[in-house]
Amino acid sequence: MEVDIGMVDPAMLTEETGGSERVPQLTTSTLEAGTTEQQLAAWLAGVGILGATCSLIVPKDGRTFKTVAFRVSCDVQYVNLFYDEALWPAGCELRDWVFRNKSTNVQHQRVENVSV
Repeated sequence: MEVDIGMVDPAMLTEETGGSERVPQLTTSTLEAGTTEQQLAAWLAGVGILGATCSLIVPKDGRTFKTVAFRVSCDVQYVNLFYDEALWPAGCELRDWVFRNKSTNVQHQRVENVSV
């Protein structure tokens, strides 16, 4: 299912405190296995997103998949290109990178067969 992110106002990427710009970051997935960080960065440069940083996401616990995923970031000046799904490789899925506070990332245990 594709989500239309639409045009992003770069002013919305400015922190309310301090005025520092947040770097747009995405998770890309379902890219062809064997795709490298350098290949993805070159693709992005070819569509006008210069200096993108691409980091391969390594699956946990030695799992393997038929596709690869990356954490990708770029300069705020390219934000509208960055969120334009039409510029990414066909079949690539895009999601905003989510930051989690490790201290609040608690696993919840499932309780079964509880009698009252």
